[in-house]
Amino acid sequence: MLTVDRQRFRLDRGDAVIMGDIHRPPPVMVLLHAGGENRQVWEPVVAELQRRFPIECLTIDQRGHGESSGDRNRFAPIVEDLTDVLRALSRPAILVGCSLGGLAAVGAVADPSVAQSTLGIVLVDVVADLRPEPVWVFLEQAGLLPGAEEIAREILGVAGDLHDTLVAFPGQIALVKAETSAISVDDVERLADERPDTEVFDVADTGHLIAHEQPHALASVLATLAAAWLNPPNHGRSPAESSAQS
Repeated sequence: MLTVDRQRFRLDRGDAVIMGDIHRPPPVMVLLHAGGENRQVWEPVVAELQRRFPIECLTIDQRGHGESSGDRNRFAPIVEDLTDVLRALSRPAILVGCSLGGLAAVGAVADPSVAQSTLGIVLVDVVADLRPEPVWVFLEQAGLLPGAEEIAREILGVAGDLHDTLVAFPGQIALVKAETSAISVDDVERLADERPDTEVFDVADTGHLIAHEQPHALASVLATLAAAWLNPPNHGRSPAESSAQS
């Protein structure tokens, strides 16, 4: 059951409670943080985004993060949480996900009803078809092992399914890539080969956690995408590549 009280919502899922904040009227952009962060990371992004474009923003704490309860070390329940949130909202949405949040967004659109109500997905410094070696190197360098090992293995086990879901997704796709990125040029090229309509944005002077390090640059990208994707004449897919500077 989804309950909304002014700008806050609470979704009870039995084994977890998912908490979040709603900012302003529709249409809705759902913002999903990276692993280890919480919805507060989106506050400066939302403030700048809404200054540029009047769109409702729904920021949620993924399970085991912030005010949301539940086990953060399993990927499938995180996807199920998001799927239920989007079903309960029952409105067209743009999904924006950093790292873990981006993978959860792709997992959620495997549900046909969610895919049909999702206008687009913005992947923030993450791709669906993750490769094991770079993942383990990144987690080691970020000091996330051994804590993230369980969820990393689960995600790697379904990476092929996530990639297939993203390629088949009927909506728009954008990739926001950090200057010091966790993904490679080859990763971007593989996605572009299978989804040549993917819009790619490069953000300067930032590492993997773009929402934290360059919130205004990320907000600029999101405002650009929202304006294009929510404008009916521009709903058709078209290749584009842009660059966002801080």
